[in-house]
Amino acid sequence: MEASRYTTVVAPIASAQIDAALRWWSRNRRDSRGALARELEVAIETIEHVPRVGRRVRSRHFKDVRRLLLRATGHHLYYQVNLTRRQIRIVYLRHARRRPVTR
Repeated sequence: MEASRYTTVVAPIASAQIDAALRWWSRNRRDSRGALARELEVAIETIEHVPRVGRRVRSRHFKDVRRLLLRATGHHLYYQVNLTRRQIRIVYLRHARRRPVTR
């Protein structure tokens, strides 16, 4: 029996960041153009099944946010979990080498 899945929504700023990162990856990583898209897809599916998989982090920008490292591409995916609505909200995507959005 499959565990009940959460639904996912993407905040407008996260959507813009994802689009920009996908464009950059496609232009600059010719040998692995689809790597970021695949890793995002797997990460979101994982979060939908196991919402608490990401590490809880403090942020002055977001309330109750979690961060998941996308190891292959070096990005952090920030998201919130609404247990009542069974909803995941992707709030931010940022390369892990950049200053974190926490604290």
